[in-house]
Order: sequence, then structure tokens, then C-alpha cells
Amino acid sequence: MAIQIQDLHYAYHEHASVFKNLSLTIPDRARTLLVGANGVGKSTLLRLLGGYHLVSAEAIQIYGASPFHQPSLMSDIAFVDGEFPITLDLRVHELTAHGRDYVDERKETELLKLLEIDLNWRMHQVSDGQRRRVQLMLALRRKIRLLLLDEVTTHLDVLVRSDFLAWLKDANEKEGLSIVYTTHIFDGLWTRNESPWPTHLCFLKKGALHLMKPVGEIPELAQAIANGEPSPLLSLCERWMRMDLKKTL
Repeated sequence: MAIQIQDLHYAYHEHASVFKNLSLTIPDRARTLLVGANGVGKSTLLRLLGGYHLVSAEAIQIYGASPFHQPSLMSDIAFVDGEFPITLDLRVHELTAHGRDYVDERKETELLKLLEIDLNWRMHQVSDGQRRRVQLMLALRRKIRLLLLDEVTTHLDVLVRSDFLAWLKDANEKEGLSIVYTTHIFDGLWTRNESPWPTHLCFLKKGALHLMKPVGEIPELAQAIANGEPSPLLSLCERWMRMDLKKTL
């Protein structure tokens, strides 16, 4: 298993519990789509998996080790979220010059072309979408086993987003890269006439797990396909989120 979460308790302060007794297993080499309404803890969970917050070593295990207590594990994990603070007057080639010992030259070349990155871009002048492309390239140009993505395609245009998701799928299938991806943009992840991008669907409710299954084992999803819904994944997740929010009001 890539990720094993057992009886996870986490709160930002005494009266704001995020997770209570959360248990979850994510298999190795899976493309897991992490979904749920705003505020259910998706970003917090990814940050916990990335080792950003202290929990017990037994609560979260990634490839048999704790991401917080085992710093060497970080070489196997890449976490990309909505923050990329480099807005200084630096050119992209100045950023790529650092950390060369860990760079996979082939991946870097592929990503520069795929994401249409100009090495002469100046980081204080580029758009949010261009800055996000550079962030993704820097995170993915090294060899990793687990990729954690938190709403990273928001600022990408349609073509770049589609090509990037296809690249990730290829890396998963050919190299065994495990991916946990949270997003509210379902376009291109699964339409009726295409194979699904996710292999597994993980749906969080407020502080709890609603479902974690391979997409082929979800009856409601099969029913949405049978009903001829053009975007069955979107239809299902929207229905679940509305039900969850209705219960919490």
C-alpha cells in the first residue's frame, strides 16, 4: 500500500476538529481522485500526507514510514498546492540551475515542452498560469513515488491542463507513480465515451470518509453511466456533495 491512515485524529485547535477516527487505505500505483465539498478537510489531508503537520507515527504511514517523523521519505513525495511564493526577479533557468543532482533530465525536458515553459521567463512578470507551470515542472522533474496535487490545474488553460493530465496518467501507468489529486474541475477526468482518468475515488464528508473504492466498483457511478449522463463522475460527486451539505445545515 502507498498510504495507510489509521484512527487519525487532527484538529487545528481545541474546538475545530478536522478528522476523528479517520481510517483510509490508498493502494500503490493508483490515481486517486480526492473529492468533497469545501471545508471537509481535503487540503488538510494532503498536507498531513506531505508531512507538514505533526500526528503520531502510527496514524499515517506512507510506504511503511511516517511522513513527519521520517524526513528521508520526502525524497519520494512531491506536494504541489496553490501557493508558489517565488515572485522575485528571477528567470526560470536560474531556478532550474538549483538541485541538479536530483533532476531527471528526461522528465525536465518533457515537462518544459509539455507545459510550454520559456526558460527566460522572469518570475515577477509571468501570469498565475505560467507561474503554476513552473511550479509543477520543478516538483515533477525528479524521481518520486507519490504525487500530492491540491487544486493545481485551476490556472492552467484547457490545452495545457489536458496534456498535463495525460502526462500524469502515462507516468502512473509506465513508471508506477501514485497520485492523489483533489480538484473541483471534473472536465476531462471522465466522460461517457472515454476511459476514466482516476482509478480510485475517495469521497470525504465533514471529518469522515464516505467512500474509497476503485471506480469500477461504485454502483452509483455505473448507474450514472447506464442513465446516459454525459459526465457521470461530475453528476455523482455533485449529488453526494449536495446531500452532505444538506445534512450539515
